[in-house]
Amino acid sequence: MLLTPRARGLLVACLAAGALLPGRAAAQSKAACLSSYTKSQDLRKHSQLLESKEQLLVCVRQACPALLRKDCTRWLSEVEQLLPNIVLGARDGAGNDMVDVSVTMDGHALAKQLDGKPISVDPGAHSLHFEVTGHAPVDRRVVIREGQKARAVVVTFDGGAKAPAGTQTLKASAQGEPQHAGIPAGTFVFGGVAVVSLGAFGYFGATGLSRWNKCHNGGCAAADTSYVNQRWVGADIALGLAVASAGLATWFYLSRDHSAGAPQVGIAPGMAMARFSF
Repeated sequence: MLLTPRARGLLVACLAAGALLPGRAAAQSKAACLSSYTKSQDLRKHSQLLESKEQLLVCVRQACPALLRKDCTRWLSEVEQLLPNIVLGARDGAGNDMVDVSVTMDGHALAKQLDGKPISVDPGAHSLHFEVTGHAPVDRRVVIREGQKARAVVVTFDGGAKAPAGTQTLKASAQGEPQHAGIPAGTFVFGGVAVVSLGAFGYFGATGLSRWNKCHNGGCAAADTSYVNQRWVGADIALGLAVASAGLATWFYLSRDHSAGAPQVGIAPGMAMARFSF
């Protein structure tokens, strides 16, 4: 670390003060004071406020030179203001608070149980891992701002117990298990059209066949022939519409389950009855 002129002057003063102290103990104390004085500022610049505070607590001791203690005392107050803290919490599926929960942060132990007290942490992004007996662990990613106080981080454990080793549990989820939707409106609409069309097919076919039977036995006039053909054309159209509507109704019904591919319905309309010439 590059020291400012003031810092270099303080170091010189400390060296001089150390010369007046007897023996190895004085030299070690002086070295510890100087080391904590410089390290605390390096750590603060890198947002490592917890370690910076630890170093400042060393250089504010009475054993350190007064000039160093003065700066370290001021810096310690500033770091404590900047140092954020969080309050951990956990609830079960019924919303009840849980106590015997262990928490790690970025892979390091943070709390063995939850007591509602704030815990000082460095600012920045952190990964929290909550564990409690009988439940699957919960992970939470948080970003803690510098100077943020009493930031609440509360997780909820699911209601089910964690499966014993060697067993598997099946849990319904919106993505992992097919969801069967209700019957679409298109199924009812086109199904109704198919039923009506089949009724029309039966009507046109029956009336045309009845007229044809009568005139065929007693001789058919041109008007009779025209009437019969018109009825059977109507029957063909009604049947084609019934088949198409039934296919669409089926397509709407099957496509309600999106886990299955949409079915392909092909319709090959054809004449249900042959036209007769007389």
